[in-house]
Amino acid sequence: MDVHFYKNLDCTGHFLNLAKPEFYTPLPDNWCIAVSDVRNSTREIKNGRFRDVNLNGASLIAAISNAIPETELPFSFGGDGSVIAFPGCYRKKAEEIIKRCRTHAKKHFNLDLAAGIVPISDLYEEGHPLMVAKFQTSEHVNQASFLGNGIIVAEEWVKQNSNEEEYSKADTNVDLSGLECRWNPFPADELAISLIVDVIEPSFNSQFQIYQSVLSKIYQIFDDVHSSPIKEKDMKLTFRFKNMWSEAKMRSKSEWYNRIRYFIKLIFLQLTGKYFMKYDVSTNKTDWGDYKPDFVKNSDYRKFSQSLKMVITGSLQMKNELEKFLDSLYKQGLLVYGIHVTDSTVTTCYVKEYQSNHIHFIDGTGGGYTMASIDFKKRLNKLQHQKTELVSNN
Repeated sequence: MDVHFYKNLDCTGHFLNLAKPEFYTPLPDNWCIAVSDVRNSTREIKNGRFRDVNLNGASLIAAISNAIPETELPFSFGGDGSVIAFPGCYRKKAEEIIKRCRTHAKKHFNLDLAAGIVPISDLYEEGHPLMVAKFQTSEHVNQASFLGNGIIVAEEWVKQNSNEEEYSKADTNVDLSGLECRWNPFPADELAISLIVDVIEPSFNSQFQIYQSVLSKIYQIFDDVHSSPIKEKDMKLTFRFKNMWSEAKMRSKSEWYNRIRYFIKLIFLQLTGKYFMKYDVSTNKTDWGDYKPDFVKNSDYRKFSQSLKMVITGSLQMKNELEKFLDSLYKQGLLVYGIHVTDSTVTTCYVKEYQSNHIHFIDGTGGGYTMASIDFKKRLNKLQHQKTELVSNN
């Protein structure tokens, strides 16, 4: 078994290359993929719990990565859930971790986290491809891109077979080290646009061609650098009780005194972090003046995870021009898209090391990806209804 398959995979430093087939490699059939999804996330987000949803949506990434530190694993965050692939020899370990993550979400946050594992070989046997590419966001951090309908099929299988009995008595002790939520929302100059685009052409070559056209149009409308929702000047550490308490619940043991202790520790870390970054302090392990620039580079505001997902900033005119272009392709039956607009973005962070090795999962404030997926599903249902009517009329 090639445990280091992903670690040894060639990478590209240009995001546009992720719309080219030559940069993708099928996942090995002796690997597995774990997927998670916070059930009823729309309701929870409307109740103001998008931070809790994001943290628990990302918990699988942190927990499995921490449990398998000896190699590099491909993963992707989707707002209210995540996917992570790993060698099949770690399956038993991952199954126990998933049970604990689900129990943790239920007992600490009263959230129902549907999660499970699907062998890649099962997907391939049913004719569902799953390919991965590696995008180098900075010298120390790579971001995985997934294409092929294997992810969406795996999610459907897991949701169908995910039940409470599996985790009702499981331990909540799970290593979520590095999973953080320590920044205020990042204000957009005008609009923060959460976007999902899924090309529905059957052939891979056609899919890649359309994705290339979509990305070319996006970067024709939006400047590549300025469309990033994360700007150093807007980065402010949070001291909001609700945000910090979410991390305290996520990272500490369930007893109230442990949470209070962690919360007090977090206040101290925020104060020292603010000072260190302001004055470019260097400690034994970290040059704190590098943290914000690295944060900007290591933010996953654009990705491929079954579909193209982006959180970008721009004007109303830019948003309307993009929507007009996407709508023309939608009416041709080439793709389905969903879009949601807010005035800011938020991040959930996974920090392996404060010196360069940290990745930041970006979402629109108030559940940008989740709300965009609602818009996406409306268009998908409409398109499927039109196709059904067309068939019945013929």
